[in-house]
Amino acid sequence: MLTVGHRNNRAGRGDLDDGEFELLSGAFGRNGGTREQRGLAQPVVQKYQDLGSGRWFYCDCRGSDGLSPVLYPSARSHLVRHADRPSHDENCTFFCPPREEWRITNSHRMRERPGGYGLIQNFAGGAVTAPDREPVRSSQNSRRPGLATLLFTLLTESDVMTIGTNGRRSRYESQLADIYRASRLMRLDADIRLSDFLCTGFERQDMLEGRIARGWGRWRNSTRPHGLIIDTIHGVVPGGLVKKDGQVLRIAGRISVFGEQDGDNRAARRPEDAIRPDRSYVAIVLFARPAPDAPVTAYSAYVHPCWTMEDLLLVDSNLERSTLFQLSRTRSWVHRYDNVSFTIEKPLFDIGNAQAGDGDLDEGGDEADPVAVAAPPVLLPDFIVHRHGHAEAGSTTVIVETMGYADTAYRERKARTVPAMSRALGGVPYVKHDFHYPSAKTQDERDLTFRGSLRSALVGRW
Repeated sequence: MLTVGHRNNRAGRGDLDDGEFELLSGAFGRNGGTREQRGLAQPVVQKYQDLGSGRWFYCDCRGSDGLSPVLYPSARSHLVRHADRPSHDENCTFFCPPREEWRITNSHRMRERPGGYGLIQNFAGGAVTAPDREPVRSSQNSRRPGLATLLFTLLTESDVMTIGTNGRRSRYESQLADIYRASRLMRLDADIRLSDFLCTGFERQDMLEGRIARGWGRWRNSTRPHGLIIDTIHGVVPGGLVKKDGQVLRIAGRISVFGEQDGDNRAARRPEDAIRPDRSYVAIVLFARPAPDAPVTAYSAYVHPCWTMEDLLLVDSNLERSTLFQLSRTRSWVHRYDNVSFTIEKPLFDIGNAQAGDGDLDEGGDEADPVAVAAPPVLLPDFIVHRHGHAEAGSTTVIVETMGYADTAYRERKARTVPAMSRALGGVPYVKHDFHYPSAKTQDERDLTFRGSLRSALVGRW
């Protein structure tokens, strides 16, 4: 929620009038910003700016301790996010401007890319070097890096992200072989097959670097020769990746790390919080020359937690690992007592693509300008369960959502997006695996409730 008061004056803040918050969030929130919504909110902005200079809107999305994120009125018509104050929580409606939300939404959509992925441009200026650069945190609420999009496409097309009815997983070597087969149908550049410049394992690094150095292939003038390696790693250090053999692979440019910190203290998260020595990760690394006269080097990387060092199934947090364990227990339960089973799908792309329409048209322009259509939220379920076998009641498809945090902004956003996920799949039921509520229950009791609720959704009985 927002309160209003003079700048840097905590004591004098007051609540907005009824309906004003809804008007402002519709006009300047991430999933709004149309010309009509801006018009409805303009009298509210004008009202508070006319009360005097230095009138600020304070957001409570990061709690009451410390500095609050701030928006301030400008030109009696719109709100500006204060650049020198803390950023809004990633689940807050004011986390980013509407036009940036379109860019985030579009980056999570799966689409064909016959001209390649545009992972790196041709040479311009000096070499990119960032010794010991800290990793950059990535999440579902930020623009997805191109390397992540490519990795997710390969994992989806190779069926690595689906767990079969028997729960058994393919061997690591088989998963890599499936990924390589999928790469044969994809393009790294307009005239370059992805499979020609993709290696599955760092032991093939010398071969890949040699092929890039020789300039093999017909690359467009807008890009430069480059290639990719996919492999599991132990973790990330500033400026590098810790490979399975314990050696550090130095990265010349950016390292993006997906990770959600377990627990409630999300406001204090850092990218390195996603890296734990007891966990496993999959990395996709781009190799290229950082400058025309420089040797081929590891240029940039994207890192995502995975199930084990020998299984490329991606997980977003350690809590999702717990949800997967409970899903496995439920599958054994319904197989024994209901004679049905189910597959588990971990979707990696927005399931609400049909809602997005021609949203790409709203990526350009000034952030202060209204958008033609409000950006839909990214709809990305944690898991989708598909029942196999006949049951007298229940649904053949159920959405499963891991509820990992207790803070208000997170819960309010989930309250909007999870029902939207259900509608995107035709109104299928959804079940939440909660790690905080009911607060009077133990986690074992909450796990039991989750398993019973999932069974009820699948076969119609607890």
